[in-house]
Parts: sequence; structure tokens; C-alpha cells
Amino acid sequence: MKHLNKILFMALAFIVFTVNANAADFSTYITSNKTSITAGEQITVTVGIKNGNSIYGMTGALSYDTSKLSYVGASGVSPFAVTVGKNIVVDSSTGKSGTFKVATLKFKAKSSFEIGESTVIKISGVTGSDGTKTLSGAASSATIKMVAPKSSNNYLSSLSISGSKISFNKNTTNYKVTVNHN
Repeated sequence: MKHLNKILFMALAFIVFTVNANAADFSTYITSNKTSITAGEQITVTVGIKNGNSIYGMTGALSYDTSKLSYVGASGVSPFAVTVGKNIVVDSSTGKSGTFKVATLKFKAKSSFEIGESTVIKISGVTGSDGTKTLSGAASSATIKMVAPKSSNNYLSSLSISGSKISFNKNTTNYKVTVNHN
């Protein structure tokens, strides 16, 4: 029985240490000012860090469907500077802790992004630095959906009341109808 307990303890310790060894030192997040867009519309995506401890910078692979979105530009959120290519790289000369924004990215919807389709903007393979060592970071993503543009026509197409007759005109905003008490 002692031998079985010893094996169970070692197995449990292995699992606990394995889980802790693979846990990320910080997480990233991506939010968008819009979750649905129309053709030609521009969106702004904010990239941030959650649960960071003295983060001086981070890098990760930036991926998005280039047939649906075109990259417009990026800016760092103070005190971070940003460089964007296949990777997003943010860095600062001072560390920051907690949950905070590091960069904003702008994308524009292409005409090939069809109504009803979705696309994902993702940062993966994330690493960071606290100024002395490399930290592991958790990936994040945001989903953007293409929707039909809203109509500029705000007129009613019809108006009716059961049992009564209305002389409908799209430019008329007030009607008076007399109905019986039933």
C-alpha cells in the first residue's frame, strides 16, 4: 500500500509541476471597436496584456486573412512603441504591471470580404520580457463579421390597422384614426 501511495504522490506531483511549467506568465487580449463591419469600413483593434508583471515588451505572430482585411497602420500606447510585420513587437524602456493596452492596429475591410463571412485577427506564439528574462504569454484573438450596410431609407413602407382604412403616405408623420370600442 505504501508503494502505491508513493506512486500516486509522484504522479500527482508530476501533473502539478507540468501544469505549472506550461502556464503562461501573462495573457494577451485583443478587442475591436466593432465586431461587425461593412465593405470598405475601417476598424481599430486594441492589443493589450493581462496579468503582466513588469512587462518591458512582447512579441507574437500576427495573423489575419489578407484576402478580407488590409493592414492600415499601428501605433503604440504609451510607453510602448510598436512594429508590425508578420510579428507584432512592442517594447518600452520601463516595465508595466497589471492589465494594460500596448498597441492599436487599424485594418480596412476589402471588397472580397463577403456579407455573412467572418475573419479572425490573432496573436500567437507570444513571448515577453521583464527586462531580465523571457516570459511566456497566452495567445488571443478577435472575430470580425461582415454585415450588410444599413439602409439610408428610414421611411415606413406601409402602415395599417386591422378593420380601419388609412391613406398611407411615406412623408406623413401623424395620422388620426377613429376605431370602435371593440
